[in-house]
Order: sequence, then C-alpha cells, then structure tokens
Amino acid sequence: MPLKKLKHTPRQARYLLFFAALLIALPSIASLYKGHEGKFIVATGAIEGSPFEETVIYLSRHDFWGAHGVIINKPIRKARVDHDFPEKKWHVHLYEGGPVKAAEHNAMLLKAEELPQGFVVTSIEDMRKAAPDFIALLEKNQNKNPLRLFMGYSGWGVWQLNREIARGAWGVIDYDETLMFRTYSKKVWKKAMERVLKDNPAESGGV
Repeated sequence: MPLKKLKHTPRQARYLLFFAALLIALPSIASLYKGHEGKFIVATGAIEGSPFEETVIYLSRHDFWGAHGVIINKPIRKARVDHDFPEKKWHVHLYEGGPVKAAEHNAMLLKAEELPQGFVVTSIEDMRKAAPDFIALLEKNQNKNPLRLFMGYSGWGVWQLNREIARGAWGVIDYDETLMFRTYSKKVWKKAMERVLKDNPAESGGV
C-alpha cells in the first residue's frame, strides 16, 4: 500500500521553514555570544569546599557552548611537579590552572604588547604546532621573562557557568592588569572579592 503524502497548510509550512532556518542558523547565532569572556570570575562563599575555593579565574573563552579559563592565584613549586613533565625545565612560573588534568590541556600565558590585553592563553600543543621556533627558545631557556604555565584548566559545559553565576557561586569583575600581573598571589582573591562587593553591594550578604 503506497504511503500517503504528508500535507501541510501554508501556515504549517511557514512554521516548519522558520524552525528549519533557525536550526541551520543556531551555530552562527550561538557563536556571537561571548558572555564574560576576557573577564575574571571570583569564587564566593557558596563554593567553599571545592577545588575552586578562594580562586580567581581568567575566562579565556565563554560562549553558548561552554566556558574555560585558568586559575590565576594558585602558584605551584616546580619541586611538586612530576619529573616526567618536560616543560618543567623551561623558564616559567607554574600555576594550578584548574581541575581538568591532561597533558594536552596544559596552557601557556604569553605576554606581547601588541595583543588586546597584552597576553593570550593558549595550549602548549597549539604552540608546538604554530611556533616551533619559539618552543626551541623555551627549550634553551632563552626567554628573558618567565612565562606562566598552567597545569590543567577550568572548564564548564553548555550554559553551566551561567547557572553557577546565577546561583551566586561566582562574582564577575572586569579584567584588571594589576590583579593579573602585579598582585601577590595570596592577596589576589581578597582584592578581587572586594571588587565584587563594591560592584554588587546588594549581593554582599550572600557571598
């Protein structure tokens, strides 16, 4: 028995076309959303007892699909790092970047005056592929200023960080070069928290 052709009214057809177009355009629309990318998120009292307690995180990416960044106030002594970690011998300052741990997820923070905020956060693997000459300099310890090298990173899935911020787990403040590069690590969270309370006085009772 032959299948009957589906019939749609003109209105139904318009709806179907609209939703089809929306699905096709969704990736492009989602890519326009940048959330809090380029800002700091500051752990509040609602996040005590987790790996993020009293942390300040620079968000290198925050879009519709998720977010990732690196903790900026947890330096690590090289003596605590596994000897199998080859980048340990580079002229770098090591930091705990976050709870996501895998060799390919280690990140570097590179300073360069011509960049919008004076630096970029990139993975070591990407740097090995894109700039082998620069990696060769690091192997010989010829970089004058130490780079920041983050062990692991902090990551969130689709809309996960937005929900955590809405629940009060994180305060959000604008990027501050002094906080990033010229503040003693043990004081970074306190100073960032002062900024959160100053910018959002109504929320001070909940953090």
